Amino acid sequence: MSLQEFRPRSACRASTPRPYRAAMDMGHFLTFASDAEIAGLWGLGCIIVALLATLAEVRRNRRARIDGIVGWMPWRAIFLLAAIAGGGLILLAVKGLLAA
Repeated sequence: MSLQEFRPRSACRASTPRPYRAAMDMGHFLTFASDAEIAGLWGLGCIIVALLATLAEVRRNRRARIDGIVGWMPWRAIFLLAAIAGGGLILLAVKGLLAA
C-alpha cells in the first residue's frame, strides 16, 4: 500500500489551487458588509469618477480645437457632483464605522 491511500481527503483538497478565492472573498465581504462600509465603497467609486472627470477636463482643455469631433461633455459639473456625493458618502461611512 502506498502512503497516499492513508492520507485524509481534507489534506489532499487543501493542496489544490483555488483561483476564485479572491472573488469569493469580495462577495462574502459585500454580503455581510455594514451599511457604513457599503456607503464608503460607493463614496470611493464617486471619488474615482471625479478624478476621471478631472483628467478628461484637463485633456479637453489641451486640445487645439476644444469643440472638435469629440463633442461636449460637462466634465466640470460631473466632477463637482461626483466629488460632493463621494465626500458626503465617505463622511457618513466614517461616522458609521466609528459609531459601531
